[in-house]
Amino acid sequence: MSFSRAVFFLLLLLVSSSPVYAIDSILIVRPSGHHFEQIVSGISDELAGELRYEDIVFDAKSTKSDLYAVIERYQPRAIVLMGNRQLKLFRGLQEDRPAISLPPSIAVAALFIDRVLAGSKNVTGILYEIPAVTSLVSLRSITAKNIKRVGVLYRHDMIDMIEENRRYCESEGIELVSVGISDSDANSTRKTKQALRKLADKSIDALWISNDSRLLTRDLITRSWMPFMTRFNKPVVVGVETLTKTQLNMGSLAVFPDHTGLGAQTAGKIFDLMDNRWKIEGETFEQPLSVIKHVNVKISQDRGIRFKESKLLQVDKVIR
Repeated sequence: MSFSRAVFFLLLLLVSSSPVYAIDSILIVRPSGHHFEQIVSGISDELAGELRYEDIVFDAKSTKSDLYAVIERYQPRAIVLMGNRQLKLFRGLQEDRPAISLPPSIAVAALFIDRVLAGSKNVTGILYEIPAVTSLVSLRSITAKNIKRVGVLYRHDMIDMIEENRRYCESEGIELVSVGISDSDANSTRKTKQALRKLADKSIDALWISNDSRLLTRDLITRSWMPFMTRFNKPVVVGVETLTKTQLNMGSLAVFPDHTGLGAQTAGKIFDLMDNRWKIEGETFEQPLSVIKHVNVKISQDRGIRFKESKLLQVDKVIR
């Protein structure tokens, strides 16, 4: 064999044995935790053989410089951001270095991402909050109660979210009855409890608790929400599974995103980006396509709420 042919076959062997370097990569930046791992698993299942990814876990000490460093190191085609801290690092990086061009980014598994990333460039995502109407229609279908007036406590800063959910509820014949409090009052367990009592006096058929973390601090849960719940005998709909724990005596029904499904949905957005030559068209935030439903029958029975047993087959987990 001639020298030139030997070189040719050697190069061919090297190229064919190293396909990984020709595959575009995605950078995932997230906190630790089981739910985040489920999302990564959902992404991985969909990307297999098409794209590779780097999964980087940030902790509370991680900085904007750390984020920039991993972007520079891996040179990804796109970034998947999970968790509110990671979103804020990304937003801060854009603000601090407006001249640099960051890859298109997909935000997922964080609260109110459309608000956190307002003004950020080249970003899209999947909302974590399930619209109230989705949860309330589910509640109406599995209980024998007529759900027409639903109460919600909110901070004044969240009025746009409340009005959006009010419109959705109206389309299903549900009136969203709201009581707002200021940020300073939200820091007071006494004033928060007073606002909840005011809400209960408005002849509501159920209560919807939004995912506003400012109203769900440990202090407010133990000193405002839980004492209020001892006298509240109506269904309570929540957006996170932890609030259906029996010892909290809060959520009758939880409706929240399917985390593996969130991963698959995120992968779909990645493929959309790839098909569009890694450019975002319309920086929109879509709703989760797949949800999980948990019902706490014990809490509900203690409040005199009955469920249609046949309808409980539609629920992913029943706590008795």
